[in-house]
Amino acid sequence: MAGRLTWWAFVPMTLCICGWISWGRMFFGVGGWGVILYPLLAVPAVLILTVPVVITVLCSPNRPWRFTGPEATAVASAGAAGVVVGLAVPDAGDAPNSTQSILTHLTQMTVGTSGTLAWWSAVAAAGLMLVAFILTVVRVAGERRVAAAHRPPFAPCPQQNPMYPPPGTPWPPGHQERR
Repeated sequence: MAGRLTWWAFVPMTLCICGWISWGRMFFGVGGWGVILYPLLAVPAVLILTVPVVITVLCSPNRPWRFTGPEATAVASAGAAGVVVGLAVPDAGDAPNSTQSILTHLTQMTVGTSGTLAWWSAVAAAGLMLVAFILTVVRVAGERRVAAAHRPPFAPCPQQNPMYPPPGTPWPPGHQERR
């Protein structure tokens, strides 16, 4: 059940994390040029990591679509790492106090420590999505192999198909060849 719930929450969670990384700082009074720059950086990076996983799951011959336990754990952990990225990524700006992150605004953490935490959280999220992709590819390949083994043989060639007339039969029916 957790795999299906994680699967159905995957795309909305991904979109929320994109918004959180891009604009989450504004809700805490921290804003700078990152509000414009991070959507151009974060959204393509998150999509590059998530679209292959979605396509692989959609290629599964089994319905309903779902994640297995390890896949769901990897995806949920990557989502948690994405939330940490949104909390820790420092903004960039030319105004006073515009280079803060949510963590530097709410705690006594330095901007450098916050940036390091954001960087390592992004690396962890990317690694976890790569693990989820590999696990999903292995599972779906196995499911497709099993489905192919249970698939009926191919349809006979057209000469054996009763819908087509046997070779040498005049076509259309009733039409005589003229000599």
